[in-house]
Amino acid sequence: MMKNALIQKCPLRYRCPRLWNELEETEVDSVRFCNECERDVFLCLTEESYQKAIEQGLCVALQSEVEEELVLGMPETVYGAPADGQV
Repeated sequence: MMKNALIQKCPLRYRCPRLWNELEETEVDSVRFCNECERDVFLCLTEESYQKAIEQGLCVALQSEVEEELVLGMPETVYGAPADGQV
């Protein structure tokens, strides 16, 4: 799992109020589907997977040592907006 220090280096442009367990399961354990925004949410357990999510404009779920639940949201790009321009 990502360490809290890494989570702090992973800014979110939008933090989703939904919970990982509320999202619809998919065929891939590390991917859930959000019926509210109709997007897949990708569990990022490494900085590398988080960087790939940024490049592809994906919604993410991040583990935090501070919070019990996974933190869901849309990551910021280098320029502060999602890669695909959507939220």
